[in-house]
Amino acid sequence: MTQGFTRKLMMACAVAAVLLAGCSRSPPTVKLYEKDGVAFSHLSNWKIAEDTPLNDIPGTRSIVVEGPDDAIAVLLFLPPQADQSLESFAADVAEGRKSVVDRTLSVGPVSAGSVGQTRTQPITAQVGGREVAGLSQRFNVKVLGIDVPHEAKFFVMDTARHKVYVTLQVADEKAAQLQPAFETLLGSLHMTDRPASAPR
Repeated sequence: MTQGFTRKLMMACAVAAVLLAGCSRSPPTVKLYEKDGVAFSHLSNWKIAEDTPLNDIPGTRSIVVEGPDDAIAVLLFLPPQADQSLESFAADVAEGRKSVVDRTLSVGPVSAGSVGQTRTQPITAQVGGREVAGLSQRFNVKVLGIDVPHEAKFFVMDTARHKVYVTLQVADEKAAQLQPAFETLLGSLHMTDRPASAPR
């Protein structure tokens, strides 16, 4: 199950070495996304790239939110009885990351990319209005000989209907610039009791 999630995550950032400076634009606004009992805010220069069952498995859901400069947030909803710890989930993502990058950035026997050693440490953040313990993974993605440092952050929430794994990922070079966007999403994330509605 984690393999499909990891593939989506790494496909979104495999070319993160190409970091282009954006043109001058108006500041982004805050938008609300609310659908099927889940609601959160995100900046207008981020987009909902996916909101589907994970690998077509009933009772699961994967929401992928893509930002500028290959930043990504993934909300993975599993049944509430799922017993995988956050440590195990993050370790599975790290393990899958290497094979996905190798596969994505290889042409025949020639590999144009690789992932360096992963360093993991505990962190905390405001998620849904409360302080939540999580994990930070730091690693380098090497593309065409250039090392691009990245950080992935992991959190888990237990709700009545789901166990929700939250993953954020961004290249270090853009982390400070995009931190407010991540904080907007994390801080506003909550489950609702309303009936399914169209996304806004």
